[in-house]
Amino acid sequence: MIMNNKVKVLSLKPGTKYLGLAVLENKDLIYWKNKFIKSKRTEEKKVLNRVRVILSKIIDFYHPKLIAIEKLAYPQAKESRLLNKIVKEIELMFKGKKLRVYFYSPSEVKSFICRNDKPSKMNTAKIISSCYPWLYKDYEKEKNKSWFKEKYKLRFFDAIAVGLYCLHQQRRK
Repeated sequence: MIMNNKVKVLSLKPGTKYLGLAVLENKDLIYWKNKFIKSKRTEEKKVLNRVRVILSKIIDFYHPKLIAIEKLAYPQAKESRLLNKIVKEIELMFKGKKLRVYFYSPSEVKSFICRNDKPSKMNTAKIISSCYPWLYKDYEKEKNKSWFKEKYKLRFFDAIAVGLYCLHQQRRK
């Protein structure tokens, strides 16, 4: 249960090419980034090691108490062998630490963030950029891309949304 004390949450949006990350201290966004983890030629072992190194550094620096991870919910994600291994690696990493790990589906997170709007990736990013105005430029860049172009920055918007939802859920307990 969260009272008035500050709680840090590390939230993650796993991917096979980038790992979306955010660290929130209560609702204050103190870190956000998309970390590159795989090029076309990177072997699986190196990808898993990069994920471990990235997360270890963030945990050592920020000392979060909660870990919020977006579940693999869509068929393409669920069928990705590498993505499943990345998520399993993340789970194993936190198993031995005194961190509480929570998984949330993208649909429940988007529904929470987009209460009065259609729950979508772009609406989630729009709402988050209104809460954290310094992210508005990133939202604008992604919004103006064609539908078929990769929307790179949306990954950390998703991570922020997962973190906010996790904090909300903890306050409800």
